[in-house]
Amino acid sequence: MRSYSLFSLAIILSSLALLRSLRSNNNFNWLGYGLTLALGIYSHVNFIFVYFAQTVYVIVTQKFKFNKSILNHILASTILFVSFLPWILVITRDWSDIKSRIAWLNNFQISVLERILTIIFNTSTVLVDFNNQFNFKNPLPYLIFIIIIYSFWFMYRQAPFHTFLFIALLVIIPGLSQIIPDFLQGGRRTIYSRYLTPSYIGVSLSVAYLLASKAFHGVEKPIKRRLWQLISIAIISLGIFSSLAIAKSPTGRTQGIVPIMNLQIAEVINKSPNVLVITDDLYYRVLALTHLLNSDVYLQVVYGENQKELEEKLSKLEQIGSKFDNIFLYIPSDQLIQQIETNGYNTQLIVSDKDKKRYWLYKITK
Repeated sequence: MRSYSLFSLAIILSSLALLRSLRSNNNFNWLGYGLTLALGIYSHVNFIFVYFAQTVYVIVTQKFKFNKSILNHILASTILFVSFLPWILVITRDWSDIKSRIAWLNNFQISVLERILTIIFNTSTVLVDFNNQFNFKNPLPYLIFIIIIYSFWFMYRQAPFHTFLFIALLVIIPGLSQIIPDFLQGGRRTIYSRYLTPSYIGVSLSVAYLLASKAFHGVEKPIKRRLWQLISIAIISLGIFSSLAIAKSPTGRTQGIVPIMNLQIAEVINKSPNVLVITDDLYYRVLALTHLLNSDVYLQVVYGENQKELEEKLSKLEQIGSKFDNIFLYIPSDQLIQQIETNGYNTQLIVSDKDKKRYWLYKITK
């Protein structure tokens, strides 16, 4: 289970703790800030970029002078690094394996224009998200993005400098950490909005400042204030309605294609009597599928088997298969298909996503 809700909470708590610590500058508050840093780094490794943004904020607001606040920040930071040290050792030891597991993040190429439009679309969904797939002809995301850009300009002009700086750094540093690699070498970091969670929190704060200032606390003329009140009501209402639409949807746009295909696969499997499903796919996709299957569907996982173990299990397929009327392969590897065909069975493709050249479900036949 991905802990992006905990990640978001850790970002907010650490931000509040930092601002409180800078204001009071007592040891107890700095200790609390250090504990929120530990919580953040354990919620998601990308929290390190939030920490970098907060560090830059402390250095700038202290006018690049070493003082008690800088010292306390350094001491609080040691809690982060000491608490994460065991995982640093694990990451260092298993880096080659970790690198291979996250390689999929880099295996995605689109044009520069498409990537920019995707960033605009994803950023707009911070305020309004009807769970639609990318539609670059829809004017709503562009209108919302213009409001977001204007909110930062307004905050720069009207808010205290330290307020603007804090929110701007929260958006820029974590955001660039994901955007730059995607533009330089390709990748999915800007495609899946969850990787830009810190930036989106900053965007939400900026828009909230704009709407609160313009619609309720500003010195605008009555007609302008009424206009901004209407804009605020429209944005909040669309946000609520879109959230309700997402809550009722069986899948989410940001979850990728797997949940969508799993619905189609589960429908095929559940309509078939006396079923066995064999798979060697990644465990999290298999677990996601099991929640959609009927309770009488049997599952045989051969994930992580070496060649000898796989041969031993599949050699019993004839004995096992006689007990089932339908046997399916869920996202099988080439090795699994080859081994099954070697044992004298045929595989029939049932569900595929040919545009993306991925094959999801096969049926085993004699």
